[in-house]
Amino acid sequence: MGVQRLKSYINNNIIKIEDKNKETTDNIVLIVDGTCLFYIIGKELIYFFFDYKKALQKYEEIINNLLHIDNLKKLIFVVDTVEDLSKLKKKRFENKFKSVYGLKEKIFKPDKEKHNCIYKYKYFDKYCPSPIEFNTYIHYLYLKSKEEPKLELKFPSYEADRYMAKLAVEENGDDSDFFIYDIPGYVSSLEDVNKVNKPDITKLYTTKLLEDYFGFNKKLFPLFASLSGNDYIPLMDDIIEKLEKYYDDDIIKDYIKNNNDLLNKKGIENENNKIYKSFYSILVKDFSSIHKSFDSFIKMFKEINTEYNNNDNKQNYLKEILKFEKIKCFLKCNEKKDQGSIIKMILECVSENKDEFKNSLSNSLSHYKIDNEQNDEKDSLPFSEEILDNLNHGKINSDLFNIIKKEGYYICAQYLEIIDEGNCYDVTDELRKEMYKLLICRNEKGIGENPMYEDIEKTITEYKRHNNKYGNNDNSGDDKISIEIKYEMKPSEITIKIPKEFFIPSNHEKRLELYLEIFDSNIPDIKKLDKSDKFLIPLVSSLRYYYKYYNNQKNKISSKLFIEELIASSIAALTLTYLNINCYKNNKDTSSLINKNRLEIKEHLKLTPQKIFRLMKKDVDNSRFKRETQILAEFRNVLAINSNIMQILKLTDDTEYRNISTMHHYIWEQAFDRIIFEKKKIQYNKHINIQNLFKNLFYIDKFKIEEKYLEYLDEKYNLVKKLILNNRNNDMISLRPNYRGKFVSCHHGKNINHNKR
Repeated sequence: MGVQRLKSYINNNIIKIEDKNKETTDNIVLIVDGTCLFYIIGKELIYFFFDYKKALQKYEEIINNLLHIDNLKKLIFVVDTVEDLSKLKKKRFENKFKSVYGLKEKIFKPDKEKHNCIYKYKYFDKYCPSPIEFNTYIHYLYLKSKEEPKLELKFPSYEADRYMAKLAVEENGDDSDFFIYDIPGYVSSLEDVNKVNKPDITKLYTTKLLEDYFGFNKKLFPLFASLSGNDYIPLMDDIIEKLEKYYDDDIIKDYIKNNNDLLNKKGIENENNKIYKSFYSILVKDFSSIHKSFDSFIKMFKEINTEYNNNDNKQNYLKEILKFEKIKCFLKCNEKKDQGSIIKMILECVSENKDEFKNSLSNSLSHYKIDNEQNDEKDSLPFSEEILDNLNHGKINSDLFNIIKKEGYYICAQYLEIIDEGNCYDVTDELRKEMYKLLICRNEKGIGENPMYEDIEKTITEYKRHNNKYGNNDNSGDDKISIEIKYEMKPSEITIKIPKEFFIPSNHEKRLELYLEIFDSNIPDIKKLDKSDKFLIPLVSSLRYYYKYYNNQKNKISSKLFIEELIASSIAALTLTYLNINCYKNNKDTSSLINKNRLEIKEHLKLTPQKIFRLMKKDVDNSRFKRETQILAEFRNVLAINSNIMQILKLTDDTEYRNISTMHHYIWEQAFDRIIFEKKKIQYNKHINIQNLFKNLFYIDKFKIEEKYLEYLDEKYNLVKKLILNNRNNDMISLRPNYRGKFVSCHHGKNINHNKR
């Protein structure tokens, strides 16, 4: 969850620890917040164009670094499963919108100046991956845990932070909550794993050291965290100011003097410690009352350090110091009182929405209780034993568990798309309803026919982005209208009704038929793939559904889906795994998520940031890149829901389906772009020839691309293409979405007006 700005405050300011953390530690048990590490790694990745091969290589590099820590006994990854609905603050959604919008602007509206274009186009605020990235990461950890005895993967059925803290006590991660829990120690920060071969974990923050630093008993740490602001409670500067009436000047005077003396003994002179030493020394010299001391600190510090006057970052840092110091002083002065009395003081300083604040404070304090059984929370998690067992073995995506809570919900999490002009989740509106139905049925009735059950009805709250009237186009005055106004995550209630006759079959073939029916793919030729090329089933079923979705759209205008190019890019992407040349030569499938010797784009055809920048300067509206980005965003969405449905229907009990269900196999963004670009050289009505196209675009490191291998890829391409069009019109229909998100279809260049059907 995280306490706002606490991590940087402690890292920058606690210096009592530095001479106490150098002793050798044997038999280290390192507990890692797997979700948090995923976001840390994500900051190192490039997301335009995204390449799953590079992402997997990064996962491999960092996990191996952690496994090679000296004296490591056990490495435990804990992954978030359910999320407290009260933590779903509006601000969280807004931050994601801002990040995606900012990245979209940075990519598609590059300035002329080199320093302000897409040479560095990583997420610069909030990392916003699609579900496929996270599922691929989790499956990589699962496979790694099978080959590495030291590595364990845990999926708690309640809030992950509390589970990790409890596990830390039992076993003697990277979230600032762990400064607050009563645990043996907290390592900060795992971000170093990106930079070194063997991460330095000697900077261990033990509970005793934190008590010494804060100046009060660890029992008050949860109150300190709550007053500092977290996911339950926002920053409360006005309340913190009012708490000053409960200060005891004599206690604080001794507290400040002791800290000043201690800092002077240390002789540490880095910039952060200089600031902090100045803080205490100024307060000691000018102490008449704590209120005056804090005010005089700001005034005197600015006079002594004039460079702070016009530096926003340094000004904010001073405010941060003052905020934490004021909270510490309040708790130091009142630590002998019981918690109830302290809470009463805090509530007396709340002027508005006191009942709401009291409830939020109660939730926040409960969050930090390791041994808190939280019976109410358990009642809200009505998971069947069979579902929980699948979770513990990594057989079902953890984010699905919010759906079957007592108050079930699903978040259509924002990721990179053309955020102004559509919503990539629209394509799966009907699929998600099927997903909810199947998951609720499985949780309530299990697998197989059970006549004991009655009709089931459950309401799911779905959170999905809506663009308001200000966000319909790029000419909405972005500088004047905030992202919060343009975009909003709105809840909508979806009622799922399941008749008592409905059940999930226990027979694999019947479950496969049910799965294919949902994706309009229950035909004999596709079912045959279950005995031969299983890895093509999710690709074919997803593309058939996607193709049908756009075929049924109305009010379409000229644009293109690039269906053939999308199929071809998926075949190229599959050369990372199931169509890898080594698998082809050895005539066997692979369960690996990543293989060497994938097809690679020839050097002169690769799009570097410099090349993209030059192209975008020539094409102001960048319609080509926008179309590609939106198509891939929607395709990812169909694949992600496809993966969830496969898991809910237990198709992934089959090892190969389980490896397939990550869905990263089918997307290679730059290959999609290059295939579109290369096909422009061919006449519009000429279909793709994989052998010629791939020969022009790709090479394989240390291999000569043999004609037979290209014939093999061409065979798979034509098979997929045929199955997508099976039982449909004989002609290939190219659906061409413009970057406004509207569509028409063309039969070999002849427009069909779907409004006249």
